[in-house]
Amino acid sequence: MMTSMAAPDSKNDAAKDIPMYNFAVRGQGGKIPQAGFGTSGLKGEQCENSVFEALRCGYRLIDTALLYQNHMEVGNAVSRGVKELNLDRDDIFVVSKVAFFPPELKADSADDSTDETEKTAWMYSGGINVKGHEDEAIEKSLSELSMPYVDMFLIHNPTASIQEYSSASLPHFFELFNFKHKDGAVCPKILPNGMDTRPMILESGRNALAANINMDQAYETRKQSWKALEKAKRGGKCRYIGVSNYTRELLLEMKEYAEIMPAVNQLEYHPRFASKELVETAKELGVILIGYGAGNFIQIGASNDPNVTGEAAKKIDKVVNEISERVKKSKHQVVARWMKQQNIVPLLRSASPEHIKDNLQIYDFELSDDDMNLLDKCNEQHPYYWDNVATSMTVRHAVTKIFVNTGKHLARHGQTLAQNLGEKFNRGVAATQTMVAGLGTRSE
Repeated sequence: MMTSMAAPDSKNDAAKDIPMYNFAVRGQGGKIPQAGFGTSGLKGEQCENSVFEALRCGYRLIDTALLYQNHMEVGNAVSRGVKELNLDRDDIFVVSKVAFFPPELKADSADDSTDETEKTAWMYSGGINVKGHEDEAIEKSLSELSMPYVDMFLIHNPTASIQEYSSASLPHFFELFNFKHKDGAVCPKILPNGMDTRPMILESGRNALAANINMDQAYETRKQSWKALEKAKRGGKCRYIGVSNYTRELLLEMKEYAEIMPAVNQLEYHPRFASKELVETAKELGVILIGYGAGNFIQIGASNDPNVTGEAAKKIDKVVNEISERVKKSKHQVVARWMKQQNIVPLLRSASPEHIKDNLQIYDFELSDDDMNLLDKCNEQHPYYWDNVATSMTVRHAVTKIFVNTGKHLARHGQTLAQNLGEKFNRGVAATQTMVAGLGTRSE
């Protein structure tokens, strides 16, 4: 359901009406803007100025995270928006995220730690952004933002062990890392014999995780993280709570332990990675989806670097480009509108004032059913960030648990069972042989 919120002052460039979605799940209900401004990768003065410009242009959802290390700049921009744009704090919907790293890592308050022994997982170099330390991470986030509360805290990702984190994060190191020229990018993507390294490495990661799965531990880790957010909501640290990068199976699992169901699920979403099953499940549960990654999806498709793009990405880029030319809108606007027509909140990001403004111009046109279908058909379940297959492997549904435990039981007692069956079989064979011998004697 859509409602709108009047902007407080028409003298700035902000839209007069801010389109909103209503949400209602077990334990919470409210409104959220239909489009958001993302700050991943934005730092320092650039971040503060970009967020302020976004507010000036009409964005009312600002997304950040403890991981991004830009809370102070986001907080400064929001404060400026309130003072210089005649906005109320309640007009701005601030989202932050905690609990990025798995619980085995040693958490401490030294974010600038350089102890190499602490770097036991990709990107981790100390700090409290670790599952099991949500209370401290929330307090740190609010302090950095200079806010008594945020509108929403999210669990940043569901990974519950170093192995799961390592396996699930593998997609980052292919197209995305090569596009951004980051150290550690997998290169070449295509081997001299024509084989693609990506599916082989992803499968290897899944196999490594399968050999070390502890579903009960993963379940309890996710449960306790969520309980910490429920506590934060009840304590006034945030108005609403949600999750990020959760799969369909993980959302369904939450029905078993969540007293308050998540209001949103923020996840990678673009034409090449768009699970209709997840969209339907979220709709059934009343969960709003916030989609990120569309900008990188567009740039990857437009690249000419063979380590960044490929035939499939180029084909999809051609579809998006043709629609863009037909409706006379940018590719970013087309993808954002495609998401909006599915009632998904697009998370838009740029440091360019011109692009910040243009990206939000998605309310003055509509995609036809044919164009929506063309974009829907581009889905290949091809993520650039997180491998949803790996994470879903750790899900503990009631039926799954019975199956797994039964398998463990059979494995544990399989040898004894085989021995018993073998002994019974041998006794049966011996008895049959005796009987046959007896019949043979009588017939003589």
